[in-house]
Amino acid sequence: EKAGWQDAWVRPSNTSNTPTLKVTMSEPQTTGTYMSKFVTYRVVTQPFGYVVRRRYSDFTWLRKILISRYTGMLIPSLPPKAHAKASTASASSSDTESNWVRCRMRLLGIFLNRCCESPYLRGDQAMLAFLSTQNDKDWEAAKSETSKLDLFTDQSVGAVSWRRNVEDHTNPHNSDRIILDFRTQLDWMENVTKNIAKRAASFVEVSKIWANEISSMKDVMAMQVAVENDIGDTGKVEFANPFFPKMRETTIQTQMLFETWENITAQQPELYASCLQTIVSFQAQQIKAFRELLDLRDAAMKEQSAAQKKLAMYQTEKDQGKTHISAGTFSSKKKAIDDVIAEVTADLKMKTRIVDVHSNSLFWSEIARFHIERQCNITDVVGQIAAGSIQFEQRLNSMWTNAMAAQQINYEKQFSAVKIAYPGIGGAPVEPNSPTSPSNYDGFGDGVNRINRASTAASVVSNGSNPDLYGTAVAYGAAAAYSGGGVGGMVAGQLAAQAAAPIFEQAVPPTGSTGSNHPARRGTPSPPPPSMDPLGGATSPPAAAGGERWSEGSEAGV
Repeated sequence: EKAGWQDAWVRPSNTSNTPTLKVTMSEPQTTGTYMSKFVTYRVVTQPFGYVVRRRYSDFTWLRKILISRYTGMLIPSLPPKAHAKASTASASSSDTESNWVRCRMRLLGIFLNRCCESPYLRGDQAMLAFLSTQNDKDWEAAKSETSKLDLFTDQSVGAVSWRRNVEDHTNPHNSDRIILDFRTQLDWMENVTKNIAKRAASFVEVSKIWANEISSMKDVMAMQVAVENDIGDTGKVEFANPFFPKMRETTIQTQMLFETWENITAQQPELYASCLQTIVSFQAQQIKAFRELLDLRDAAMKEQSAAQKKLAMYQTEKDQGKTHISAGTFSSKKKAIDDVIAEVTADLKMKTRIVDVHSNSLFWSEIARFHIERQCNITDVVGQIAAGSIQFEQRLNSMWTNAMAAQQINYEKQFSAVKIAYPGIGGAPVEPNSPTSPSNYDGFGDGVNRINRASTAASVVSNGSNPDLYGTAVAYGAAAAYSGGGVGGMVAGQLAAQAAAPIFEQAVPPTGSTGSNHPARRGTPSPPPPSMDPLGGATSPPAAAGGERWSEGSEAGV
């Protein structure tokens, strides 16, 4: 019995003799003349140790070749080509342009690693030439040589296996209706992905604002240190602060605290850009790529229909007694009609074969694989943000613990004061209209309520980590809701709530999941988080359940 697509996908011996490869990209460099500049990227492939430099047009060439050679397969997508202003890396005239180059580099890395995950693609001649050929002249020669093959002439292990698998498959009787329905599903996916991408961009921007606010506070604390030095200097004031040594020590420690806080939060925008925004952007491009795959099938069907009509026309002419027909519109030569019918019949047979491959591939693997990839993209976002956030939490825990120890602050006493100032934190919920409700604190309640909702959802995303110690919405919530923060804290809290709440409010509980033993599973969800005191110490994050990933290749190394 022929193996299912999942078995063929996860067993390299079935399809390719090339081991799973892992690609990392780095060091974007601007190359070319003043009038024609472009960016190249350093591409390193393990375990072979290949090191090459490639430009964006090389990636588009590779994808075009793979699409033509592996008919019906959803080839990983590429990011759109940069606008003219973003065509340079280090020489960019603005930070936005260099950010675009880094984002595109991450997406190109995802493209290569997803290709290397495929047991069909990772042994392809064009793929290996792309990853290994260093000399520019040799690279151009390799492109010319490997471009000659197609699905029906390529005899590589991966191409032969893909051709055999899809041609032997039998489609459901209502396949056309299913494909039409799937197009509607793609519309739904595209709409929600656009909204998620918009909120992901807000996450990045708000985290930048938060990081800048902490940096500004650090600068203000440096000013306070200078002021306290003057107040304690008998040569500058009439009556110096008699407790200056202790005040000086406290203000310097606080300044150092904000310096540490600045260093930690400065990395949060990059976390959200790398883990959330990049993967969401890739998913949006994958939806577009699947539409293109269906369009290729439609185009192949139109060519098949045209060939059928042509064959019917020549067959009718033969039935009417014609023995020869014109060899061309502007040619006086004649061709035997039997020879023409034979040529058209062969052409129709090839076009029918291509249509069958397109259709069979959708129902043998690609629709199902597309859905599993979407699920894996979500778990990648959650897992990577959770892992990064746990690291932030640990560093923040260490920072606050050291700060309290340095200034000899009693945690229990301070926490009791917080609960008195804001009833409901760490204790029983407060009635909305009670005198101590947060909504009665000078217009502060709306931000607090929304931040609390976002923090609750964030605690689920973080898989057990303290929701008040990290994350954009969480960090703003800590500043605005718990510290009192003044006007700056309220503004920050409102911004965080607006960025986070729409995503969390649209979330719905999962109705099912793919088990860790699923052959196409590239990650395993962690158990739900334990209950915790919002400002008390969170328990250690639970260890993720074991499970095999789809492949060792991952975009995490980009």
